[in-house]
Amino acid sequence: MDGGDNLVWEALVMRLAFPEQSPGPAREELARDPTLNEVAVGTLFGLLDEFLQRRAKHNGVAKIFDEYGSRRRQ
Repeated sequence: MDGGDNLVWEALVMRLAFPEQSPGPAREELARDPTLNEVAVGTLFGLLDEFLQRRAKHNGVAKIFDEYGSRRRQ
């Protein structure tokens, strides 16, 4: 993902869930459309699951921070 390190988690999830829309559907639209809401919630929990799996590995947190630092330096 290009940039985004100054966004709150909600904006990051929406950016990943709906890459073709910027900034993504508004909360009201998600509340009205179950399909959009399902995509957003699925993306959130998928990212959370990925983070927890990576964090649980040996030196997981350090590796996550190292990867983030490497991306910031590019």
